[in-house]
Amino acid sequence: MSQLPLPDAYQRAILNPKLCFADTELKGGMIHANRHGLPIPWSGQFATVFRIQTPGGARAVRCFTSRVSDHQERYARLHQHTNGKALSMLAAFEYQPNGMRVNGVWYPIVKMEWVNGVRLDDYIEELALKRDTKRLHDLAIQWSKLVRCLKQNQIAHGDLQHENILVSQGDFRLVDYDGVFVPGLAGRAGLEIGHVHYQHPRRTPADFNLEIDNFSALVIYLSLKALAVDPGLWKKFHKDKHLILRSDDFKSPQSSPVIAALKQSRNAEVKALAAVLATACAAPMAAAPALDSLSATQVTPQSVQLPSRKKTRSTGGTQSKERVWTSRWYLRSWQAWVVLGMGSITALVIQAPWVITLGIIGYLLVLLAESRNCGAGNFQKLESLNAALEARNQQLSQEVQTLKAEIGKLQKQIK
Repeated sequence: MSQLPLPDAYQRAILNPKLCFADTELKGGMIHANRHGLPIPWSGQFATVFRIQTPGGARAVRCFTSRVSDHQERYARLHQHTNGKALSMLAAFEYQPNGMRVNGVWYPIVKMEWVNGVRLDDYIEELALKRDTKRLHDLAIQWSKLVRCLKQNQIAHGDLQHENILVSQGDFRLVDYDGVFVPGLAGRAGLEIGHVHYQHPRRTPADFNLEIDNFSALVIYLSLKALAVDPGLWKKFHKDKHLILRSDDFKSPQSSPVIAALKQSRNAEVKALAAVLATACAAPMAAAPALDSLSATQVTPQSVQLPSRKKTRSTGGTQSKERVWTSRWYLRSWQAWVVLGMGSITALVIQAPWVITLGIIGYLLVLLAESRNCGAGNFQKLESLNAALEARNQQLSQEVQTLKAEIGKLQKQIK
C-alpha cells in the first residue's frame, strides 16, 4: 500500500457512510454537506477531516493524506497515556487501522469527538474589536492553566496554534493530535514542526520531547497579555494565519516592530515577556523557557530577573496584620493616656483646667480618626504617623512630669 487516497477520493467515498465505514456508529451517521450535497472537508498537513452526525453526537473523521508508518502505534501510546485522566481540553478519540474503504481498499482513520467551538484567532479578534480587556486577561490566565495542566500530565501537543485551539463554552479545547508527544514516544522524531508563525525558528523534527510546546505557549500567552493591555495591537499587527507575532519576528527579533512595541508596553509583565521571547528566539530551541517558570523571579533561560512585582499591602495576611496594628495603635501611645488620666485628676481636684483636659481628649480623638482613615494600603503613611506620635509622646512625657509636679502642689494646698 504505497499511496493514500487524495482528499477528493475520500470525499466521494464518504457520500455513502454505510458502505465506506467499518464502525457501526459511523455507518448510521449523516455527513455534513454543502448545499450541493457534497461532504465539506477540512484539510490539514496530514489529514482531511469530515463531520458525521451520529445518534450519539457529532463525530470528526480524520482521513490521512500523508503516510506515517507508525501512526497507529503513536495514537495507541497517546490513548494509553491519557486513558483515565481528567483532561477536558482533549477530545475523545479512537484510531481505527481499517476504518474506511476507498475504491475497495481499507485505510486508517481517527474517529474523534466533534468539538463545537470558535477558532482562537476568530475569538480573539472579536474580543479585541470589542476592546473586552477583562475577557482577554481572563483568557491569558486560562491559557497558562491549560499549559500547566498539559505539562503536569506529561503531554506536549506539538502544534499549538489558532487552528488547533478552539474556544468552546468559554473553555479551551485542543484538536489534531498527530504531533503529540507523551513519554511512551521518547526516542522518536516528530511528525511535524508546527505552524511557522508559532514555532521557534530553528525547530526540527528532532525536537520531540515534553518541552516542544514551550515556545508556542509563550507566543500565545504574550499575545493575549499584550492585547489585554492594548486591544489596538490586533488591528495594527494581525494580518493572516497568526495572532500578532509571526515567523519574521522570531527570525529577527531585534528588528521586529511588534516585539519593539511590546517592549514599550505600559504593562511590566508584557515588557518583560517580550524581552524573554527575544532572548528565546536567539537561543537554541531547547532553551525556550516553560511558561510556568516565568515567575516574578525567573523569566529567561539565563535566569534574568523580571522587575519584580511590587508587593502591595493587599494580601489577606498583610491586611490582617495591618488592621490589628491600626486598631491597637493606642497601645503604643501609653503616655497620651497618662496625660489624659492626670488631666482628669487635675480637673476633679481643681475645677478649672477643663480646657487642658478637653484639649488632650480632642487630640486623642483626632489621632484615632486619622489612624482609622489609614487603610491597609497606606501602611507607610501609618508608619510615618507613628513616628510623629513617638516624637509627640516624648514631648507629652515632659508635660506629664510638669503636671505631676503641679498636682503635688495642689494636693499640698488642699491639705
